Amino acid sequence: MKIRLDFVSNSSSSSFMLVGKAFDSDELNSAWGLLHPENSNCNDDCYDGDLAYSIADELGLDCERGISDFYDMYVIGLPFSKMDDNETKKQFVERVTLALKKAFPNAGTAEEHVDGGYDG
Repeated sequence: MKIRLDFVSNSSSSSFMLVGKAFDSDELNSAWGLLHPENSNCNDDCYDGDLAYSIADELGLDCERGISDFYDMYVIGLPFSKMDDNETKKQFVERVTLALKKAFPNAGTAEEHVDGGYDG
């Protein structure tokens, strides 16, 4: 499989594919509490974006926001560009799912998320 890793310059917006799950504010707070039980009292003092990117970083994953179907949520996962050369798509999805389960035990299986960017 060939994966384009460079920027497409003839587009007014970027497109990407990510394998992961979308999470809202409550789910991010719960995940933070699971990862940091000693410092789990986040409530309104924590900015969702900081939580999402910190959680993703701790899990070895990426975080995206503004994906069309989940505009107000954060999608945590990995782009296909981070799939290993000898890894099947199924193995890649399983790897992302296992990483997510550390912070989001009830998240289910990671899914493909595609965003074509601005279309208006």
